[in-house]
Amino acid sequence: TCSIIQVKMMPRIQLTALLSFAVIVLCRQQKLGADDCDFANEEDQEAQQVAVHLVQASVTLVKGVQPISRVLSPSSPANESLTQAADPNVTVHGTAKDRGEIVPSGSDIWNQRLKWISVQKWHPAGVVSNLTPYREPQWRDVSYISLSIIILLCSVAYPAVLVASLLALTVLVSMCLSIKRSEDDAADSQEQAQSLEATEPNASGLFPDLPVLSKQSLTNASKSIYTCWAFFCCTMPSIMVFGTPMLILGLARPYPQESLIALTMLTSVFLFANSCHLLIFAARGLYELSLAKPPQSGSQGPETQVQHWLILPQYKEEVEVVSMALRSVAQCTFAKSAIGVVLAFEEREVGAEQKAELLKRSFEGQFQEIIAVYHPAGLPNDPPGKASNLCWAFKELLKHINGNADTISKSVLTVADADSEFSAGYFEALSTQYLQIEPSKRRYQMFQSPVFHLKNYHRQPAPVVAGTVFTAMQELSMLADTNAVRFPYSTYSLSMQLARDVGGWDPEWIAEDYHMGIKCFLMTLGRSSVESVMLATMNYVPEEDDSWWGTCMARWTQVKRHALGFSDFSYYFMMLPLVFAYVTNPAVNKNNQGGFAAFWRLLFSGTTLLVRLVNVHVLVGVLSTYGLLELVLKLLLKLASMKDNWTEFLFSTVGFLPSIMMAGATFCTVGLTIMFFKVYKLLEDRVEGEPYIKSPAAHWIKLLLSVIGTSPIYFLMLAYAIWCAALHVLTRSSFEYHVAPKPSANGKSNAKEPAASFNPFIEKSG
Repeated sequence: TCSIIQVKMMPRIQLTALLSFAVIVLCRQQKLGADDCDFANEEDQEAQQVAVHLVQASVTLVKGVQPISRVLSPSSPANESLTQAADPNVTVHGTAKDRGEIVPSGSDIWNQRLKWISVQKWHPAGVVSNLTPYREPQWRDVSYISLSIIILLCSVAYPAVLVASLLALTVLVSMCLSIKRSEDDAADSQEQAQSLEATEPNASGLFPDLPVLSKQSLTNASKSIYTCWAFFCCTMPSIMVFGTPMLILGLARPYPQESLIALTMLTSVFLFANSCHLLIFAARGLYELSLAKPPQSGSQGPETQVQHWLILPQYKEEVEVVSMALRSVAQCTFAKSAIGVVLAFEEREVGAEQKAELLKRSFEGQFQEIIAVYHPAGLPNDPPGKASNLCWAFKELLKHINGNADTISKSVLTVADADSEFSAGYFEALSTQYLQIEPSKRRYQMFQSPVFHLKNYHRQPAPVVAGTVFTAMQELSMLADTNAVRFPYSTYSLSMQLARDVGGWDPEWIAEDYHMGIKCFLMTLGRSSVESVMLATMNYVPEEDDSWWGTCMARWTQVKRHALGFSDFSYYFMMLPLVFAYVTNPAVNKNNQGGFAAFWRLLFSGTTLLVRLVNVHVLVGVLSTYGLLELVLKLLLKLASMKDNWTEFLFSTVGFLPSIMMAGATFCTVGLTIMFFKVYKLLEDRVEGEPYIKSPAAHWIKLLLSVIGTSPIYFLMLAYAIWCAALHVLTRSSFEYHVAPKPSANGKSNAKEPAASFNPFIEKSG
C-alpha cells in the first residue's frame, strides 16, 4: 500500500525509485532475489539504487495519511515547484540545514543531496518515514524494545530499587525521631528497671547498655512516628513478595515486551549465577573438608587460654540423642579442663530433672562442669521455643560465673541443637582460630561449621533428600566463599563477650540463629563477622516413625517455621532508626560509639546483608510467581498483538540466552549432586543405618533422579511457605511455634509439641 501521490508533478527518477521500492518489497515478500529485479536503462538503474537505499534504511509506510500544512524541500527547482503546487500557502525558506535546524541522522532519507522531501515535524527517534507533502501522519504503534526500560524493570523485579527506597526512607524516619528531656527519660528508665527487676530478678545488671534507643525515651510525637514505621516494616515482606509482582504486572501494560524480557532474564540469570556459585564453592568447600585435620594440642595449647561453654537447648529430646551430642564433644582433648556444658530444659517438660540427673551421671568426669537450667513457663514476652530457652540459659550461665569480666573475655560460647554431632577436633580448631584473631577483634567474632542433615539420610524420602542436598550445598558454598555474607545457622559459636554485649538472645523471634547474626551486626554497628570452621557437624532431619508421608509433613512443618525468619527483614529496618537516634545523640550516647560515621558505615555495609536476605527469602518466594507471569505475558502477546509484530520471533530471540543459562543451571545441578555424594561418602561412617543401594554409581543415579524429579516440588512448597510467612507478618500479631517431630537413636520420632503463640514485634526495652 502506497501513499497517494500526484504522479504528474513528480520527477521521473523519484517516481521510478518509488515504483522500484515497491517492486523490491514485493520481491522480498515473495522470497525472490535481487537478480529478479531488472531495469532497462541507466536512469532506471539509478532509481533502483535509490530504492535499495530506502529498503536498507528500513523505511516505514504509514497508514492513514492526513494532509500536512508545511513541508521543507531541498533546493532543487523540481522539488520547489512540487512543494508550492502541493500547498500554495506554504512559503519555503530554504532547507532545514540552511535554517540551522537539526536534521535527524541514521538514514540516507535525510541526506539533502538526495531528491527527497524532508518533513519539518521530525519523527520519533529511530523511526523513519517516506511521506508525501500533503497530509500530517497519524503514527501507528510499532514494536520496539527500550534497553533503559528493561534495566529499570530488572531493578524493580530484583528488587534493588525498592531496597534503596526503603533505606532512604529509613534515614528520613531516623532524622524525625527525638528524645525526651533528661529528667523525664531518667524517670522512665527507673520505672523500666523496676519492671525488669520484678519480672527477671538480678537480670538488669547482666548486660551493658545497648547502642539502641528505647521507645520509652522518645517524645510522644516520635513514638507515633515510630509506631507507624514499625507497622510499615511489618508490611515489607508482603510488599516484596506480592507487591513487586503486581507492580511488574501493571508495568506490563505499557511495556509488555520489556516486562517479558526483564522477567525472563532475571529468573534465568539468578538461577544460573546461583547454580554456578554453589557448584564452584561447594567444590572448594569439599576440598577443604577432605583436608581438614584437628590441630594437635600440647600442654601449653589453646585449652589453657580459652574457656568453652556449650549450651544444649532441648525439649522432649531422647536421652540417647542428647548423649550422642555430648559424646562428640567429649572427644575434645581438653574437655575435662576447659569445656562446661549447660543442659537447657523447659520447666514444663515432665521428667526434665530426672533426665538431667541421668545425663550428669552418664558423663561425670568427662567435662569441666555440667549444669542444668530450667526455662520457666509463662514469663512475659517469653514464648516457648529455642530462642527463649537460649535467652534464659545464657542469663543463668552469666549468673553462674558471677558475670566475671575476665572469664567472659576469654570464653567462647557454642550453641548446638540437641541432635548435633560435632567432628573430632572441632573445639581444638575453634580455639586455634579464636586465638589467631587480634585480641581487639575477638569480641566481635562468630564461628560456623558446615551443617549437614545426614544422620538419618538413609531413611529420608526423595522430596526431603532434595531439600537436604540444596541446604547442605548452600551452607557449604557460603562458608567456602570468603567474600560471602554469612549468617549463623543451627549450630554455631561466638565469643561470650559478644553475646553479652548485644544483650543475649531475643526470646520472641523464631529464627534465633539468623536473628542473632543480624542483632550482633546491628548492636556492634557492623563490626561482627562470621568465620568458617571447616569441620562437619551432622544432625537429623525431622522424622515421624517409619512413615514416608509423615516424614515429609514433619519436614514441611520445619520449613514453615524456618520461613518465618522472613520477619528478620522487618526487624532490621525497625532497629535502624533507633540505632541512628542513639549514636547521633550525645545525651544518650555517653560511650561515644561512633556517631554519624558509625551509622553510615553500618547503613552501607548492611546493604550486603540485605542482599543476602533478599536472595534467601524474597527471590525464592517470587521466582515461581515470575515464571507464571512469563507464561501469561507470552499468551497475551500472542493473542492480542498484530500479526506483523512477529511475537514468535520475539519469543525465540528472547528465549535463546535464557535457554543456554537454564541448560547451564541444569548442568551445575548435576554437578551439585556429585559434590553432595562426595560429602556423603566422606561422612558415611557417621550416618545411621545402611544404604538400600550398595553400588556407588547406582546410589548416585538414585540421588540424581530424586533431585531432578522432586526439586521443582520442593522449591514450589518453599515459595508457598515464604508467601504464608509474609502474610503472617502482615496480618498476625502472633506466630505459632510448631516443633517438628525428631527421631530418637532407634529411628522413632518423639511426640509433637502443640503450637505456642507469641508476638514477634513487641517493643523491646533495650
